[in-house]
Amino acid sequence: MSPKKVNVEEDEPEAEDVEVAEQDDSGAEGSEDSVTSEEESEDAADEDSGDDAEEEKEEEAEEEAPRPRRKGAHGSTKARRKGHVEDEDAPKPKTKLWAVIIAVIILVPVVGAVYFYYGPAGSIKRIDLFVSPVLGTSYQFNVNIDTGKPSKISGEADLFITRAGTNVYTGKMPISESTGSKTVNYRDFVTGNGDYNVALQFQDQRATKSINITTIVEMMNVSANPINNTANPSVPVGTTRINVLVVFLDNRYITQRAVTGDVLDIEITKVGMAATKYTETVNGKAQFSKTYPADGGNYTVKATLTNSRLKAGSEAATITMDAHDSITGGSTIFVNIPPTAEAGQNQTVRYNPLELGVTVNFDGSNSKDYDGTLVKYQWDFGDQLSAEPSAEGVNVSHKYTSRSSYTVTLTVVDNDGEIASDDIVVIVN
Repeated sequence: MSPKKVNVEEDEPEAEDVEVAEQDDSGAEGSEDSVTSEEESEDAADEDSGDDAEEEKEEEAEEEAPRPRRKGAHGSTKARRKGHVEDEDAPKPKTKLWAVIIAVIILVPVVGAVYFYYGPAGSIKRIDLFVSPVLGTSYQFNVNIDTGKPSKISGEADLFITRAGTNVYTGKMPISESTGSKTVNYRDFVTGNGDYNVALQFQDQRATKSINITTIVEMMNVSANPINNTANPSVPVGTTRINVLVVFLDNRYITQRAVTGDVLDIEITKVGMAATKYTETVNGKAQFSKTYPADGGNYTVKATLTNSRLKAGSEAATITMDAHDSITGGSTIFVNIPPTAEAGQNQTVRYNPLELGVTVNFDGSNSKDYDGTLVKYQWDFGDQLSAEPSAEGVNVSHKYTSRSSYTVTLTVVDNDGEIASDDIVVIVN
């Protein structure tokens, strides 16, 4: 009989696990043994090649699924592993699970805290904008940015200022470590007194503030009047000056102060002649007053303030006002140099009993008018008992009939109606 083929279980990976069935007939002789040997050799070769294929299939199956327990010539898997000593220090499955859980419990908050404190800044939660005036000539804008985290944020913010819906300023504010600061001069955005809206834009957040400016000079009250020696003894005789007074106002007619940098130009023009210009400084003054030289005639006065705090092109950046005469209210200032009267020297005369008195001569020819002519010479002899106590003319005479001391006054009048007088003393012995 032909030998039985080796039975290989599908789940066995190795050749030594194959069980070989014994031949049914072990007593075969001769040629049968020879035939049997050849057949067994062929069968063994087939079995070897088959075993190799089966082993490859079994290895692939083991990788895809757990190896089932089996029984065979070598006994069960448990029997084959008999004598294997397990590592008592190896962690049990539950111990590993708890270790992982504890590690997660400890590490997650730590990692979260580290990220919170040292990670990138979060989204902007709030922007605080602070506005402070600086000496009435500028504003300082400060900003604090809250990102909800200790970590800071940097960049560049946009700064806008509007007045009555019109944009008057656009600029940039550098942001470093979640803070920023910028000073903006009045002349960069102020166009007059009123309310201004300030807006700061950083990323997708916006902060706003309102400021109210009320200290800008927007108007002036300008007056002028002549000053001469008659009104002010400090003015030299025979001269006159124009006094100019400028009061600085806002648009509500409230007095305001000019500031350092403001420039006031005073322009004085004699009718029919070229103007004379004077440039003045008005640091911190609410009003300005000064006298300027002039001779007789009609004048106009103009004051121009260049406002250093206002943005170029603003309505009140340059203010020009004509002066009015503080006496007459007119737009023309009349200037006249008063005349001088000269009655001569004091005189001492002797009474003549033969003539029942003494005649004294008076000469007013040294009297002057500096910007016109003298039209009248009026003498008062100081003799109230005389029938002719006064006389008119450049040269006059008068008879005193009593021994006494007399005060003689000469009054002259120029063609502009200005008057001047001079006194002398006549003593009759």
